[in-house]
Amino acid sequence: MKYIVNEKVVLSGPPEGPLAAYIGSFTDWVNEQGFASSSLWHRVHLAACFSAWLGNQGIRLGNISSDHPAQYLRYRARRVRPQGADRAALKHLIEFLCGQGVIPPQKALPARELIPVERCAQAFEQYLREERALATATIIYYVPFIRSFLKDRFGSGTVKLSRLRAGDVVGFVQRQAPHCGWRENTGPFWRDKWGHRIGCDLNPSKEEEATGSSCGALVRFGFLRPWRSWLS
Repeated sequence: MKYIVNEKVVLSGPPEGPLAAYIGSFTDWVNEQGFASSSLWHRVHLAACFSAWLGNQGIRLGNISSDHPAQYLRYRARRVRPQGADRAALKHLIEFLCGQGVIPPQKALPARELIPVERCAQAFEQYLREERALATATIIYYVPFIRSFLKDRFGSGTVKLSRLRAGDVVGFVQRQAPHCGWRENTGPFWRDKWGHRIGCDLNPSKEEEATGSSCGALVRFGFLRPWRSWLS
């Protein structure tokens, strides 16, 4: 029997387990953050599956901790192909439960020293949140891509943004395309696996080749437009 959570989310059955009573309010909380309908459904569906797993494991509401999502995802990976957003989705669920006082605040892990790429990615995330006022869902969409781009270019070494060139962007996109489901379309545009247009001609102009400027390529590739604004 289908279970209607709200007008955007319909589950295959009523939620079970210790979090069943909180699935509706979690759905509203996620929806307020601006996630697309498909992402909203995935997060709610994953939360419901996590709750059912907790119930099967005999884990009571007050005993849920930040360790349990990782245990569940290992269990889930043996049955369902993992998605990149799974870990972040359950992290948001734990944050929601803590914020609602449903489970006690989780003990913070000892801070680890961030490599330069991570520090740069965090600064960019702060810029998107505070200066551009982008929705959380949009930030989650942009930042991992920029982090991967920087790791591809600088590895674990010092990040020197002044060294970025059009060729770095072109090479990164071409290497990532087979893994991300992007494909070239007729005309200057690239499209993702859903058919959405995500960028346009990545070939540097003669002026860019002569000067080494990366700005043109950054603008032409849709993911990197906010990045270019941050650099300027």
